[in-house]
Amino acid sequence: MPVSLLVCEISSPLRLCRKMRGCGTVRDAIAQDLSERRDTMAIKLHRCRNVWLKIQPHPCWRVQRALDEQGVDYELVKGPVRRGKRDDLERLSGQRIYPVIEFEDGSVYRAESKDMAARIRSGQLRAQAGPSVPPASG
Repeated sequence: MPVSLLVCEISSPLRLCRKMRGCGTVRDAIAQDLSERRDTMAIKLHRCRNVWLKIQPHPCWRVQRALDEQGVDYELVKGPVRRGKRDDLERLSGQRIYPVIEFEDGSVYRAESKDMAARIRSGQLRAQAGPSVPPASG
């Protein structure tokens, strides 16, 4: 694969330019970028479809805003508003309540939104990622 294509897929030109100042070669900059990406764990934020509702008491927005403020990269997974239609969320987390954070390793984190936001802001979100929540029996 040509280096120019690899650079475009891996990093933005500005980010690569910043890395080049300390590295010296494009290959070193790409290797450094890949190493940084391996160190970060991709997460998914499962939340309701009401993304337009941006008020403090809304639990989904509270957690999403905390992730944004801390600069955490995440994928937004919008689910059904009605609890009766949240079968996939229940299979994932064992309950039908938003928001839920799913880590790359398959583990999930669900708590009261205030507690989730506080944990995110404290920088302990990834450090305390535990085992997957067992699915609800039934």
